[in-house]
Amino acid sequence: MRAFVVTMDSRGRVTVPAEVRAALGAGPGRRLIFSIRDGEIDVSAEPFTAATLAGSVRALPGARGKDLDTIIQEVKEERANQLAEKMKRNLA
Repeated sequence: MRAFVVTMDSRGRVTVPAEVRAALGAGPGRRLIFSIRDGEIDVSAEPFTAATLAGSVRALPGARGKDLDTIIQEVKEERANQLAEKMKRNLA
């Protein structure tokens, strides 16, 4: 086990050492969970869930109100059509 000494500033902030960030898979904006049990503190990265990812990517145009399976099928069909057109152009 490695230990790291950091200094807390007047606002209660610390810099998480790079090795710790790498071990957590944490970067800017990633939320961390601090758990206290029997005087020991555990730090972990908040797991990615649909709730934590909500709003992190823009919605597909025309996707509002459609179920995910329908959206996936439409995207696959659109991509297949794009590839077919590209192949036709390459054969011509």
